[in-house]
Amino acid sequence: MDLPKLEKRWLSMIGSSDSDIDISLETFEFGSRENSMIQVGWCYFIVVSDHISEAISMDVYKTEANAFEIGSLEFGRP
Repeated sequence: MDLPKLEKRWLSMIGSSDSDIDISLETFEFGSRENSMIQVGWCYFIVVSDHISEAISMDVYKTEANAFEIGSLEFGRP
């Protein structure tokens, strides 16, 4: 996902909230090998303000080149 799409999804999720937004890690889990990449783990963040209650989840992988990569990034509650 490129930066403009990421920003668009973020702004769409938080809407026109004019209050402070709190972001907190709700849960996480360390992963295992999947295909040629090692799944480092996944995490689930809660995004809350006076007007919103949403979530962001992501999977993080370590590539064969020892780099970290976000495998998936989802906005909103499932």
